[in-house]
Amino acid sequence: MGTVKSLQATLRNLTWQTKSIASGDFSHRVDFLGEFSDSFNSMVKKLKYTINEVNEAKALFELFFETIPDATMIVSFNEWSIFNCNHAFEALVGLSKDELLGKRLNEISFYRNADQEKLFEEIVKQSEKPKNFSLELKSENEEVYHGLLSLAVIYIDNEKYILSVIKDITERKMMEEEIRRLTEIDRLTQLYNRLKLDTVLMQEIERSRRSNSLFAIILLDIDNFKRVNDEFGHIAGDEVLKQIAEIIKANIRKIDTAGRWGGEEFMIILPESDGVGGQTLAEKIRLKINEHHFTSAGNLTASFGVAEFDDRTNEIELVSRADKAMYQAKHAGKNQVFIFDGVK
Repeated sequence: MGTVKSLQATLRNLTWQTKSIASGDFSHRVDFLGEFSDSFNSMVKKLKYTINEVNEAKALFELFFETIPDATMIVSFNEWSIFNCNHAFEALVGLSKDELLGKRLNEISFYRNADQEKLFEEIVKQSEKPKNFSLELKSENEEVYHGLLSLAVIYIDNEKYILSVIKDITERKMMEEEIRRLTEIDRLTQLYNRLKLDTVLMQEIERSRRSNSLFAIILLDIDNFKRVNDEFGHIAGDEVLKQIAEIIKANIRKIDTAGRWGGEEFMIILPESDGVGGQTLAEKIRLKINEHHFTSAGNLTASFGVAEFDDRTNEIELVSRADKAMYQAKHAGKNQVFIFDGVK
């Protein structure tokens, strides 16, 4: 930069002296061309050196960029169009670089759906610092995979771009899901366990209080289950529990949550349902169990208790109400459905 300023000063001096000579004034120095030549030559040498450094740095960057094993892309900040990408990214989406450059990300097979696209753009717009997050993406063959995106904001010719490296973490996600499943699922019945039911119950209570919506719960207990274990053995008892779980799963809605509450007791959590709706579902399941022939224990029945949540109730009181209703059904002769009626 100093050389350039020196050259500019010399050029100004050259212009002034040239004008003086043109007007006939030869009193000024006439060796200014030598000064200019020296300054110019010095500047050219430094520029050549700088250009060589820039070219070397550019070549190193391109080499690094292309040899990154994970898919890597540079996209414009506002248009989300592809400015550059490496070979791994080409292989991921099944298009060549010539086909990709200038295309917006939503014009190629990249996001799993519009929600993932929106999430990507929201996170990027909030990130001036490097950031890592996961998205559900699509590969060339339309298979969904989990991508871990490492983002950094870069500037090219004063324009803002996003440099992103995408690592396929599908196997890691599957492992995490399996670990989560093992912590939430009852091993025998493959329904949710008590821990998960407690969590869902609290979530539904919070949601109901927030949105003033209804929900209900059902508790059911297999009648005379001790006799099954005593007469047919615990393996037969386990088989009964598994078949009861299958009956429950086959008759609840997708939004419902069913699990093993403990022993031979099961719970069903019913969002957007009142006590009458819970009673109707409980009666349906009661009949299915009553009509079912258990392979190792013959015919069995179950007793049901239903309770509806209200804003004055906490999770302990709600479960207690369903439990009281269930024992009313037991005392009334079993194989019945009772709804909590407010009797303490």
